Amino acid sequence: MGDLIRKLNSENARNLERKPGQSVKDYKESNNGVYHTHLAEPVTQYNRAESEKIIQQNNSFIIMGRDRPMGITSGYGAQPEMGNSACIDIIAGPTGTQAKETINEAAISGLSSNRQRQIRVTTDKDPSRDAARIYISQRADIDDPKWFNLPDGTIGSIKTRSAILLKADSIRIVSRDGGIKLIAGGRDTYNAQGVPIRWAQGINLIGGDGETPCQPIVKGDNLVKCLFDMNRSIKDLFGMINIIQKALVDFHFNYATHTHPVDATKALAFPALQAALMSPTNHMKLAAKSTSLAFNIGRTQSQYLSEQGGEKNYINSFRNHAN
Repeated sequence: MGDLIRKLNSENARNLERKPGQSVKDYKESNNGVYHTHLAEPVTQYNRAESEKIIQQNNSFIIMGRDRPMGITSGYGAQPEMGNSACIDIIAGPTGTQAKETINEAAISGLSSNRQRQIRVTTDKDPSRDAARIYISQRADIDDPKWFNLPDGTIGSIKTRSAILLKADSIRIVSRDGGIKLIAGGRDTYNAQGVPIRWAQGINLIGGDGETPCQPIVKGDNLVKCLFDMNRSIKDLFGMINIIQKALVDFHFNYATHTHPVDATKALAFPALQAALMSPTNHMKLAAKSTSLAFNIGRTQSQYLSEQGGEKNYINSFRNHAN
């Protein structure tokens, strides 16, 4: 395997091949990996670039070099005179279950399948097939299809930035009692490229393939304030209805108990209704409720339901989105 893989210790090395006269059963029993002993499995040979240092044990790799998400032609590290692109790549299970140590020569040469000579193969990094990976790069286009092909969300595809990516079938972040903070931005004034930070992107929570558009995340405290204001407006509206309802009740009572001859030449008037609605007390209450209602509705809309209310008051987050 040359210098592309870490040498196995002498005891394990003796178990790599079947010994003369050793049965298949005995070979499997002595190489079945029980209690973390040697396991007869394909061990990947990594296609090491000249600038890279490799620490390997079985199919676990720590690769130190320059930015390289895939093969030796990928990443900023493959470009001429591209400094400031250091990279540490931790991979458990390169190419996943498709890992190969050797292949039959006939499979690649077109020779007869009777030709059983096995030849060693080398493997590049593969963002879509590597089983579990932590990618740390000083300079990367981390979202780009030539790197890890991630959905844009509302943040878009970030270019030439330092990046850390965690990718696996499942990821868990566990905090016992100190909480978890996901901070997009922080208090730094410059990014890793030495560029002043003018605006910090927020957090996108993207489920699935990202085809469903992201929407702003609602801010709970502002939502509560908005609902309280809406509730106040509903109370004002209820007060107006209550005044009108009381006037109608008084009118119906007076109308039901009042009798007098009807002059066909004169229009029938409703003095009781007019008196109830236009009494100074009711008229002032109705006008006050109406003015308050109109003001509160307008204020609620502009302060909480519109971006005009600013980042402090708007019911939706300016930065953080989810789909």
